[in-house]
Amino acid sequence: MGISREDAAAIVQRNAMTTCTKLGSAEGRSFRDNLLDDPEVARRVSAAELDAAMDAKLHTAQVDRIFARVFGQGLGGVSTASRFAYAETALRGVRCAQWAGMYIQPQIHADAR
Repeated sequence: MGISREDAAAIVQRNAMTTCTKLGSAEGRSFRDNLLDDPEVARRVSAAELDAAMDAKLHTAQVDRIFARVFGQGLGGVSTASRFAYAETALRGVRCAQWAGMYIQPQIHADAR
């Protein structure tokens, strides 16, 4: 059975804050690991589902289109690989944990569990 959207958001935010506040310390762990170790997440979402939701390729699939929309077509000297690398690096930032929560929260909230 799923849980309310608000409860799912609280679970994701709690784990995101734990990840962010302990980042770089001896106690620091990845957002993924914190989520998997949370009993409220683990009983609702498998590691494979979590990995699929956090796959950077899913979230960077439209990088070329977004760059073209934001910066116009004048990016002749910037390769697709460079744009993808930039987007992937941005995803790894501290805010990544909170951003990824938007995609993980629906998995936790699903009523079909």
